[in-house]
Amino acid sequence: MYGTAILITEFAALVALTPPFVTPLHQTRWAVAAFFFVFGVFIATWVPHIPLAKERLDVSPAWFGAALLCMGGGGIVGMIPVGVLINRFGSARVLIWTASLASACLPLLALAPTYWAFVAALSTFGALAGMTDVAMNAHGMEVEKRMGRAVLSGFHGLFSVAGLLAAGVASLLIERISEPERMALSTLLCMGLALVAGRFLLPADVDRGTTNKPLAVPNRATVGLGLLALIALLIEGAVLDWAGIHLRTTFAAEASLTSLLVSAFFGCMAVSRLSGDVLRTRLGSARVLRHSAWLTALCLALALVSPSAPMALVFFALCGLTVGLMAPVLFAAGGKADLEHAGRGMAAVVSLGYVGLIAGPAFVGFVAQATTLAIGLAAVAGLGLVIWAFAGAARIADQ
Repeated sequence: MYGTAILITEFAALVALTPPFVTPLHQTRWAVAAFFFVFGVFIATWVPHIPLAKERLDVSPAWFGAALLCMGGGGIVGMIPVGVLINRFGSARVLIWTASLASACLPLLALAPTYWAFVAALSTFGALAGMTDVAMNAHGMEVEKRMGRAVLSGFHGLFSVAGLLAAGVASLLIERISEPERMALSTLLCMGLALVAGRFLLPADVDRGTTNKPLAVPNRATVGLGLLALIALLIEGAVLDWAGIHLRTTFAAEASLTSLLVSAFFGCMAVSRLSGDVLRTRLGSARVLRHSAWLTALCLALALVSPSAPMALVFFALCGLTVGLMAPVLFAAGGKADLEHAGRGMAAVVSLGYVGLIAGPAFVGFVAQATTLAIGLAAVAGLGLVIWAFAGAARIADQ
């Protein structure tokens, strides 16, 4: 607990003692970056506990997959009113409140005594996390507009770095302190950072009255790219939620190894996203997407036939290196697909991708219930070949 307090204090001192040549807008940029970091800690704190939660609740793969689906369903439900809230209060206030409340929900995931209490806690956490996601991206766009240059992708890269660091810490603590204690530690860190960084966000009135525009029907190209994004993020969500369970059920792997898997997956994804722009420039978006798709399918297949847990872990982690490239390429293509309104096209593709992210774990759970978990993950690998077949649609991102 001491280390968390010191970290929060040093962050506050770092911002407060910023040199005079760093403008308030640069302070705001770092504050928004802190919220993306917090969001990465959310996910990386929860994912290593998924196998432990399944064992604690002792339910079938289908029932547990349904519980995981409730987190995504909560996220969608949370996204419905968040636009109205931002329009009424501004993204800064919404971001501070939702991030703080989502942080407070983390221990409830470890303390839930029954399956239905777990579903309620997971749904609430999903709703608040979804609202945080929308609010921090909305505020990040406001910062980007005022800086006059692209900074939003850097925020998303920091999300992956945060996931890597948090998962690494979790792998060290998972055998040393109890599950509720680990969740409480993450709560203190996330809530503390949110409250400190919130002081340096833009004023609450910068984006009032700008989020109540009616949605237009997306065009055919946007829908096609959105469906590919749905598949890409379905693969990402399925591997992130079920690969650890595969290691435990197939090889009786220790909990620390499943936590290491999450850390390695996030690390590979961070590397790919930080280098993705260079690869797109040199190879073109379609080639990057095509090679990422078949390599993802190959890595998943090799992980499933691996004879040992360490080898399977390596191939699952390499999936992060390949699947991490697909979503950014498809999002960029979505921004070019709607000639009338780039933001509208990207929003449609991102929304469909989010559906895939939440549907992936449930899809694997239901297939595993009918067959085996290995077959469920093999079906996910097959979906990677669908992206490979239609990767040419991403050429529009280079126009």
